[in-house]
Amino acid sequence: MTLQGKIYILRVLLCVTTLVLLIINDALCRGQPGDHLWLLVGGLLYPHIGHLLLGRLDISRRRGHVLFLADGMFVGAVIGVLEFALLPSLVLVVISLFNWMVVGGPMLVALGITFLLGGALTTGASPTFLATGSAIACSAASWLAIIIAIGYFLIVARIIHRLVGELRLQQVEFQTRSDSASSARTMAEQALLAVLPVSAAQKMADKGDLPAEVVQDATLLLLDFTSDDGSSPALDVLKDAFHACAMILARHGAELVKTFGSQAIAFSRKDSGPDDAFKAFLEIDNFFRNHRSQMTAKSAQFSLRGRLHLGTVTIGLVQPERLNLDLFGEAVDELTELAAESENRQIPALIVSTDAYRKLHNLADFVPTQPGSSRYQYWPDQVS
Repeated sequence: MTLQGKIYILRVLLCVTTLVLLIINDALCRGQPGDHLWLLVGGLLYPHIGHLLLGRLDISRRRGHVLFLADGMFVGAVIGVLEFALLPSLVLVVISLFNWMVVGGPMLVALGITFLLGGALTTGASPTFLATGSAIACSAASWLAIIIAIGYFLIVARIIHRLVGELRLQQVEFQTRSDSASSARTMAEQALLAVLPVSAAQKMADKGDLPAEVVQDATLLLLDFTSDDGSSPALDVLKDAFHACAMILARHGAELVKTFGSQAIAFSRKDSGPDDAFKAFLEIDNFFRNHRSQMTAKSAQFSLRGRLHLGTVTIGLVQPERLNLDLFGEAVDELTELAAESENRQIPALIVSTDAYRKLHNLADFVPTQPGSSRYQYWPDQVS
């Protein structure tokens, strides 16, 4: 049943009980059955006519309040006929006030009281009855009024109980959806972190997009793992190596952007990027020196090389549908050339470009790769 249908039934019950109270008052209390036939006929007809004409209106809007104002007019007329008998009038007024407050709040209450008084005056009742009331209340009407009040509020209590139960079910359903959405969001964030650096994944999660960005003076660190026997490191070894590198780089403000084969490129936006990248390289190199025997077999040990450069790069998605993030620009090309120039070196070393060398503060352990060269190299084996 729709909400309008439920309200229609409740209004019909209110009118019927009010008419029964009027009939009992006329027949038993006043001894004049059928004395207010016009009011009985009007009370039987107006709820149905009002529902046919206005029953489709939304009760939360002002036009939907017209039916409740008509109820106030009818109840007021019955109260006037009852000559403002205290207990019956009080019951009818309380029920009406409750309905108006629930449906329309204080504004509907004020209008309802106005129509109620207007309905009472249309019966010819004197306003002085408001102050005096009936000196002797009819017991039959009083008991019926009590029964009406109890029955009405039992119905209201039942309705409220069902509404509370529905609200609890809705709350549980909402909480379940919220937990599912939170779990899905967490899984989506984890999936983004699995394929994107932290900063890019966060931007993608917040904005739903990752537009290309040009970064000035970006620090680039190329890491290259090579086996001592010239073979490629095993896949499991590279997984562990790149995972350890990502954690160490993150502590120094850099992010592992891309891996390809046994190489990886790290990226930093910070002004202190070259110094931070140099410290990260030292820590990574020391880590693998200390854990080399645990990560690889003795017959297949590998070494680490680093290439450090500084320049302008563009970072963006090459394949947005696959979240393939990459770096572009002359600085990336120069970093690749820097790696190609030193790929035949057999001793692990960090080679730094001129641009990155100018930003470094600790230059004591760097020497030119060859006389007159613009490349500078650092040999970890020379450090005591």
